[in-house]
Amino acid sequence: MHPPFHLAIPVSDLQAARAFYAGLLGCAIGREARRWIDFDFFGHQLTTHLVDTAPAPGPTNEVDGRAVPVRHFGAILAWEDWHDLVERLRIAQVDFLIEPHLRFAGEAGEQATCFIQDPAGNGLEFKSFKDARQLFARCRGELMHTDRKAHWEQVYRDKLPLDLSWYQAAPTLSRALIEASGIAADAALIDVGGGASTLVEHLLDAGYSNISILDISAQALAHTRQRLGERAAGVQWIESDITSFAPPVRYRLWHDRAVFHFLTEAEDRRCYREALEGAMAPEGQVIIGTFAPGGPERCSGLPIVQYDAARLQEALGDKFALLETRSETHRTPAGKDQLFNFFRLVHRP
Repeated sequence: MHPPFHLAIPVSDLQAARAFYAGLLGCAIGREARRWIDFDFFGHQLTTHLVDTAPAPGPTNEVDGRAVPVRHFGAILAWEDWHDLVERLRIAQVDFLIEPHLRFAGEAGEQATCFIQDPAGNGLEFKSFKDARQLFARCRGELMHTDRKAHWEQVYRDKLPLDLSWYQAAPTLSRALIEASGIAADAALIDVGGGASTLVEHLLDAGYSNISILDISAQALAHTRQRLGERAAGVQWIESDITSFAPPVRYRLWHDRAVFHFLTEAEDRRCYREALEGAMAPEGQVIIGTFAPGGPERCSGLPIVQYDAARLQEALGDKFALLETRSETHRTPAGKDQLFNFFRLVHRP
């Protein structure tokens, strides 16, 4: 159980506050005195304090085209409870500051919300999530953290890695770019989204000894650990969404052929960039492979972003200097050609 919070707010009429919070919202009354009343506000302690001057209206911010009171509070209700409350407010002919509506309809993170004011002008928001797991999701795209992981786990449950469109038996270009970086065999390197990739075998065969593999999918990582057998013990396996990745060490090389182009939301790309900046040693090198202009617009049922050098440089910022760009036509297991661009950069904070 989470600890209940305590909130104290000013009101200009205690009896009006009693009618609103106890009578309309159904909050039980706790202790009270001549100038204050405690209410059980959906399991939390709300204290209304009588003030001699009515509180002045506060500032607003625009959210989804609506003026939202910056200073407000409220409760996150179960889906049915939210609809019951809205119906009760309508019957009582409460004036909504913002009418009940759905935000992000049809997307991960779909939520219902409405804004009202108490008699003293304090703003309240009541909201509800269809999927309560999305309460603290950081992004608004087609997939938020929870759904993104569920998607990739399902992909690797449904198909073997060698049947997936991105499968490469021999990651020749990735190998060439890693060799071009000139990093030492014992330098720390990470392959982002490399859970089911064959790159790790090629790196081990080439003598690299400090390898980390990151993937959001436990299924993908399990495929490769099983494939490597005893050699898997010599690799660091990291199950994480890249947008919430906390790098445990500084890497000399970062390789990503699988993840960045799936980040269609600016906030996701910002989180990626922060993880990248936090992970890279000064003068460390970054290799990112993405779908190229003219290539696919979707992959695995999801939208992607196509990159040329200018667009990638803009996305990563001025702490990364482009060293070279190479192109590749990838032939999928189904025999289709896909255009990729690979970029090698150096970290110069």
